[in-house]
Amino acid sequence: LKIQYSTYGGQTYPYTIVTNVTNSGSAHAQRTPYEWIVNDTITSQFMVRIQDMNRTFAYDESDGFSKIMGYFNLTAPVFNQTSIVNAILPIVWEHDGNVTNVKLEYSKDDFNTSKPIYSINDSTENDGAYNWITPDFISDNVKIRVMATNDIDAYNITDNLKIKGALNVSIPANGYRANIESNLPITWNTTGNITQVRIIAY
Repeated sequence: LKIQYSTYGGQTYPYTIVTNVTNSGSAHAQRTPYEWIVNDTITSQFMVRIQDMNRTFAYDESDGFSKIMGYFNLTAPVFNQTSIVNAILPIVWEHDGNVTNVKLEYSKDDFNTSKPIYSINDSTENDGAYNWITPDFISDNVKIRVMATNDIDAYNITDNLKIKGALNVSIPANGYRANIESNLPITWNTTGNITQVRIIAY
């Protein structure tokens, strides 16, 4: 048998997967699948044709279109990683396939299309790394998605990460001395949208 594939919806079959593969066994028996390492020929009109080497009129084709698409695997940030508002958070991903640019997005609702999905960068080079300035989006359920700009099916999503605000006490400073029954001003700087705080003396 000869196995070929098309990236043009079966109009032509210019690519050969294998020739002279054995088709042994009884008629109508289930054959062992042929394992093929997919080539970097990205298409949404992928079809396969299997043909008898000795009788070229004896062949069959895929019933419909399949896809060959780019591969992504986000490796950072990792599960439960925490980033502080305004801090730089490296986004890192593995990739394969001829994908020139990617879109980076984030969500706190598992990218549910009925909820807001926020853009990090609508089109950035697919070089496997991007430094993101963490937004004021405090949540324990943030996820990041990397997606091919030209194929919404080619994507990967991180596990949950946490975005938190920060507090920095400015007064009293180290070594400050407070007299009993005196008024002590307590001041602090806030990073992120923190609406209430608890003040504890210890």
